[in-house]
Amino acid sequence: MNFHRLKNILSIILALIGLHSFSVGIGLMVMPDNFMSFFGFDPPFERFFSTQAGIFHIVLCVAYFLSAMNIDRYRHFILFTITAKFMATAFLIFYFVFVKNIWVVALSGILDGLMGTVVWKIYTLYKQKLVYISEKKSTNTVKFNKPVIIN
Repeated sequence: MNFHRLKNILSIILALIGLHSFSVGIGLMVMPDNFMSFFGFDPPFERFFSTQAGIFHIVLCVAYFLSAMNIDRYRHFILFTITAKFMATAFLIFYFVFVKNIWVVALSGILDGLMGTVVWKIYTLYKQKLVYISEKKSTNTVKFNKPVIIN
């Protein structure tokens, strides 16, 4: 796969992850209580924690969107994205297995793991192509050492 195509795919995936995170954030803040029951959570619901989680998702989406807009400049946010997705996966699967079997928690854990894995794999390929291109450029140029004058 060519370098620019790989970069575009990575950018699109990061933007989609950002859109997903933004949508989840808004949903957590405005979702009516009866929808929370549908997703497996027991009433009564305290709106503070779902609103806090919603804001957290929106903060995360800023990093996702920044990295999507300029992969080279914001590459640290790509590493942040991978870390956030794998940490979320670990937490959500742990919660599902050891605390309470809520189907949306398991589904979220699986999806976060998939998103993190896809970003990790594509970013790894992108970095390999970047190194290959920079090595290729450096071998095509002839460098001469300046003569050293010794007194």
